[in-house]
Amino acid sequence: MGRRLDDLGTPALSWRDLLVIVRNVGPSSALARALKPELAAWASGQVAADLLAVIADLLAISNWQRQGKKSAAKPKRIKRPGVDNGDKKYGSAPIPVKDFDDWWNNQEGR
Repeated sequence: MGRRLDDLGTPALSWRDLLVIVRNVGPSSALARALKPELAAWASGQVAADLLAVIADLLAISNWQRQGKKSAAKPKRIKRPGVDNGDKKYGSAPIPVKDFDDWWNNQEGR
């Protein structure tokens, strides 16, 4: 559009033009995100994608339950981008408190 707020009130951008722009702005615009963030989240498509992933997960689980085979592996959830799925593992077993205390007390730079 190429208009600036400095143009407001001039023939280049009248108050009526601003009203028309604001009323017709899309639901995923910066203005919509500022005024109604909950609606903008739905318009962005992220909520719809999350709901679709949940539906797919539930469908896979329900089909697995009705399958009736005890040897069948339980289906895994669809990985969501930006979400920690709990896949990270640190160490193989807990260490005794005494060993931790020794390690903690010998840390340099604390």
